Amino acid sequence: MKQAYPIILTPSEHGYVVYVPDLDINTEGKDPTDAIDMAADAIGLWGISAQALGREIPAPSAALPVCAPPQTAAYALVDLDAYHGDPV
Repeated sequence: MKQAYPIILTPSEHGYVVYVPDLDINTEGKDPTDAIDMAADAIGLWGISAQALGREIPAPSAALPVCAPPQTAAYALVDLDAYHGDPV
């Protein structure tokens, strides 16, 4: 099942730091595209870890978070089933 989680991209000295508010996790990437890809991967890995521990994966928020410049809000699309190895 594909879902779009809101993220916040913050420029840093070495690229972008990404924060996923719905899951309270961070990752980073060398540019915005890489940062969004890394966020999707972090969400997927977080999801399989949570389920292995018997926890529910929270549904993504419907709206983008409010952020201040130079931050940017975006969505990271992740296919959670692909991380489980479930048939598509």
